[in-house]
Amino acid sequence: MARLVADGHKTRPPTSITYSSVVSRDSVRIALTIASLNSLHVSACDIGNAYLNAACREKLWTGSEKGSVMIIARALYGLQSSGAAWRSTLAQTMEMLGYRPTQADPDVWIKRVSKQDGSQYYKLMLIYVDDVLHIAENPEEDIAKHGQEYRLKDSVRPPDRYLGGNIEKGQTEDGSVAWSMSCYDYLNNAVQQIKDELKEKNMSLKHFGTGVCPYPACNSPEVDITPVLDEEMTNRFQQLIGILRWSIELGRIDILTEVSCLS
Repeated sequence: MARLVADGHKTRPPTSITYSSVVSRDSVRIALTIASLNSLHVSACDIGNAYLNAACREKLWTGSEKGSVMIIARALYGLQSSGAAWRSTLAQTMEMLGYRPTQADPDVWIKRVSKQDGSQYYKLMLIYVDDVLHIAENPEEDIAKHGQEYRLKDSVRPPDRYLGGNIEKGQTEDGSVAWSMSCYDYLNNAVQQIKDELKEKNMSLKHFGTGVCPYPACNSPEVDITPVLDEEMTNRFQQLIGILRWSIELGRIDILTEVSCLS
């Protein structure tokens, strides 16, 4: 068994639009709030080999030394148009199931239905490439229909992670059900990676007491005379800033006291 990834950067840009949108984190938070307020269930699934379900939009071929030519018929990972091709294919499936995209976020799909008690509401289906989050009275019903069209990696389940963040279901002080989204595992893994890298260099993170500030009161960054970062460490610093930015978007940052001065 092999996983093939095409060198899309070696081909000319397609004349068609290749932009493919994804659901925003704000939409996820709003959807989870709607689920709590309306006593709806939340389930998630992951579509396997998503891009290969779509037809290739580009005219591409590959060959061998013996002269055989093979036309690329499916949207291989790595091609410039594969993301847009897959999104278009999945959108057709969503429309077939009776869903339509919202104006605020085209990757939040809604379908007006009735509950068992006769009251009407909107089913919600949020899509991030191949990750599907479904909110409904019986979310397994429509996800099962996805399973008839595509191969699902795992069984339908309540989510514990989505878009890289932790998702938890709990109760508020008044006993009502609520969902929360945080970046705890994401940041923990990032901090552990830093610790492992420093350990290889016989270095470690400093800890300044138990306060919320990772730097001591006497810290004076304006008089710092340490050498300027080289190209490798500059790239690593940019990665760390990206991790912090991603964490802010995910939710609360409650373990930043782990990220301290390096010794």
